Amino acid sequence: MINPYAIRQLLRPAHVDDVKVVLAVSNDCIASGSRDGSIGIWKLETTDEEAGSSSSFQLKALLGGHGAYVNSLAYIPNGDPSSAYIASGGNSTMILLHSLETLDPESTHALLGHSLNVCTLSYSPQRSRLISGSWDKTARVWKKHDLIDHDESNEALWATELLLEGHVEAVWGVAIVEEGPKAGHYLTGEACDPSDRLINLWDPSGNMLLRIKGSPEPVRSISMDGNTFISACNDGLVRRWDMTGSVLQIYRGHTDYVYHVVARDGQIVSCGEDHSARVWASEPEARVLLHPCQSVWSADILPNGDIVTGGSDGVVRVWTADSGRTATEEAQNAYELEVEEGMKLFKQEKVADATSANVTTKSPQSLTIDIDIRRVYGKMELMLSDDADPIPLTISVGGGSR
Repeated sequence: MINPYAIRQLLRPAHVDDVKVVLAVSNDCIASGSRDGSIGIWKLETTDEEAGSSSSFQLKALLGGHGAYVNSLAYIPNGDPSSAYIASGGNSTMILLHSLETLDPESTHALLGHSLNVCTLSYSPQRSRLISGSWDKTARVWKKHDLIDHDESNEALWATELLLEGHVEAVWGVAIVEEGPKAGHYLTGEACDPSDRLINLWDPSGNMLLRIKGSPEPVRSISMDGNTFISACNDGLVRRWDMTGSVLQIYRGHTDYVYHVVARDGQIVSCGEDHSARVWASEPEARVLLHPCQSVWSADILPNGDIVTGGSDGVVRVWTADSGRTATEEAQNAYELEVEEGMKLFKQEKVADATSANVTTKSPQSLTIDIDIRRVYGKMELMLSDDADPIPLTISVGGGSR
């Protein structure tokens, strides 16, 4: 099967740490959020050259305010393009709104309520609601209010309409149902104990209607696709569900955690820990978009069908199946070489011939590891959480357990 997708552009060097989330605002605008605490706004610009005009995304602003990892983004059109916002969440526990018109680095609104990392956001233009999910085991539905009868502070414009409680663990995925008989309902995905990885369905009043066993592993991401929804999980599978909780289809291909999934116009894009984003359409097999970095944290689909991804190397990548928008042949060859070198480096740094490993932790500061290993090809870093700095791990080779 020929893969029609090729690199269109690499967007760098705006971020100096992992790009945890990307957002396709329009064909001409992309937003990115990073562990470096910034939100990049990239806009398409056309330049006239001797050989003709060319278009490329250029960094227009770096927005701030969190002072911590940025892990989630949402676009709020607000009915008028001149008053559209980018909503962002992260380890600061705040949801900040920045104006897309002014691109002021300072936020215009701060939505307060969560007590831990805000790891997922989704906005519904049809319902005029923003939903957020957090490590504090709650999801919140936010509604914008008129200034009448409110204090004129920025925070008074938005308030929590619903607090969705009852989750056992962190809420990693959220979605607002926009079509079908369940329009106006909410979905939340959480990481529970191994026997009960759940997706929850809530009615418009905030009552839990259904608890769906999502997978044997944590549910990482949820995306609506008409009157069905798609989930991504740590078991490497992407699933399509109906609103009764029945699995309609399973998409197989990823070889490691799937961190994010997005659906648009009959197309599904998923990405994860296996160096790849995968495009699922009518074909039985996915189109694989290889990355030189190990973790592809986030993906989104532009209205024109192009794809944007964010990875652990701090680079935002734009992909296209339109031959009129692909990068030059020289740039594509350079990227293929970068992928080849990245994969080679990853293999060299992997631990080889490991036969067993046991990890016990009582806190991020207290860790005991028993590992039986014959050979090490580099240093290891231990990730205790997606939103915590990796812990350097040194292994000294001796006899027995190491």
